Amino acid sequence: MKRALLPECCALALMTVALAAPLHAQQPPAGTGEGEVGAYRRFLLYPHQQRAHAAMQAGDEQTAIDEFRRARALAPDSAETALDLAEAYRRFGHPDLARQLLEAQRRATPQDPRLRAAMQAFAPTAPVAPAPDCRRDGSDACRAQRGYAALHRGELAAAQAELDAPAFAHSEAGVALRRALAQRAVFLGDTARATQQFVVLDQAGQLEGGERGQWFALLLQQGQLNEAERLQARGGLDAPPLRLALAQAWADRGDLDELGSYLAHGAPPAFAQEQDEQAWLYLLARTARERPALLAGYRPAYPRNRVLQARLALPAALARDDRATAQRLLARLPPDSYRETRFDLALQDGRRGEAAREAAAMLAAPGGQRLLDPLSYRLLQAGGRAEAKQMLLAAYPFVGDPRAAALMARLALIAAAQPALFPPAERERLRRPLGGPEHGAQIPVLLALGDCEGVRATMADFAPSYPAERWRALGACYGSAQPGLAEYAYAEAQRREPDAATARALAYQAYAARDYAVAMQAWRGVPAAELRPSDLLAAAGTALAA
Repeated sequence: MKRALLPECCALALMTVALAAPLHAQQPPAGTGEGEVGAYRRFLLYPHQQRAHAAMQAGDEQTAIDEFRRARALAPDSAETALDLAEAYRRFGHPDLARQLLEAQRRATPQDPRLRAAMQAFAPTAPVAPAPDCRRDGSDACRAQRGYAALHRGELAAAQAELDAPAFAHSEAGVALRRALAQRAVFLGDTARATQQFVVLDQAGQLEGGERGQWFALLLQQGQLNEAERLQARGGLDAPPLRLALAQAWADRGDLDELGSYLAHGAPPAFAQEQDEQAWLYLLARTARERPALLAGYRPAYPRNRVLQARLALPAALARDDRATAQRLLARLPPDSYRETRFDLALQDGRRGEAAREAAAMLAAPGGQRLLDPLSYRLLQAGGRAEAKQMLLAAYPFVGDPRAAALMARLALIAAAQPALFPPAERERLRRPLGGPEHGAQIPVLLALGDCEGVRATMADFAPSYPAERWRALGACYGSAQPGLAEYAYAEAQRREPDAATARALAYQAYAARDYAVAMQAWRGVPAAELRPSDLLAAAGTALAA
């Protein structure tokens, strides 16, 4: 793209100068003059005419005459090509050749009024100006000739030196040379020199629209972002891609304060490309912590970007505990996304039923069962006993879960706090003996529900594998109704895990069963420091009874 920029610019600038000069500027209407050429042939002639006029302006005799001769060869009967070549002959001191050419053309097109007017310029008395020596001449034409020759050689400093002459620099030819110098500098990567030329053109009021865009791009390339922003603020450079380019440059520099200020200035761009709007959203997200309103207040034009905006804005809303905004953002996202966030917000807002539904969806996902412990705990902490109970019962009896004991204890806690939550059908389910390693694990829940019948049914086999706490539970359930069995259960618990509490329970139960010797032995197992006054009286009574 850079390679096409210089020739086009130079051609336009030189053509502007050259087209003011020819003798035949007053042409007859198209299609009326003799020897006129068609549109296609004019298309072929134009490049040669353009180069010839530019060479004449620069004082380059050989190039001007050669190019006009090439044009003449393409249209040998055209009065226009004859007039062009004759003017070049005249300009460079060959009046005889010019006169001969015009005489020959007048025989071919005798009715063309331009030929008669041109012949008058070649009267024998007409003075012929000598061609200047441009190696030393300081005329505008020679400065232009030397400047373009230096550009052709890539000697930018030499070309710029010709513009040190103020009169030439402010002339039409000087402005054209400066434009060509700027484009050549862009092409060769001399960004500093190109920027300098744009500054001078701007100060002279000669900067064109395309050059403004190039200047803006050079400022971005050189990291002069404040200057680029000031240039953009003058108007004409606020297209969405240019706004995005400057914002991205601030972000690449890591200056989030400047980025935020720039993004907040003016109305947001209306992007024609979805990916450009997406990039703008990511830039807004970079400033979301300090300026959350920029991202939250933006209105994306593309549906997928509305989803992206919600994803980007959600963390900032949660960080500042703006639950209302977070809830609105979640409503724009797929319902199966951000389950844990939805669960959190529902708990915080007291929407326990909705929280339970989100939790159930998380548990149903692959590997979700590991979340049963934290999710049920949080529901319970938030006052959702009924919801936590339903969640736990849905996974009961927690086979294979390493937290099974804790989950059963949590279920027992709910049962102790609110036994009415467990209808008969659920109690019956809990009462059914479990098989395998889980056998008897529901006893804490049955005890919490006061379901001694269930405890007795579960441990009816008196399996020796039961741990001490289950034997203690069985002893409590037999109690005074069956003191002998209660004593047996406590004795099994004490044998497995001796402690003061079990010894005390065994002593009282053995006394109730009139087994005074066992009762006395049990009292001896209670440390003196842990004997309560009632225990001392009971121990004394046991001794008297014995």
